[in-house]
Amino acid sequence: MKTPAYFAALTAAALLTGCVVQSTYTKTVTVTKDPSGKVLNITETETVVQPAQGYPVKLQLIKDVQP
Repeated sequence: MKTPAYFAALTAAALLTGCVVQSTYTKTVTVTKDPSGKVLNITETETVVQPAQGYPVKLQLIKDVQP
């Protein structure tokens, strides 16, 4: 009786292989200061790159994600 369960688990593992795509998340923070050290501007950029897409996706373009 253990054989069908084993084959079911093996089949499920084979079907799910390759479904995971590694993504790269990058966040860049740029701070601009005047000569006295006072912060003038802060710019944050977040991108996600998936190998299947080949181009970065800006997070503010993803639905329900606030920039």
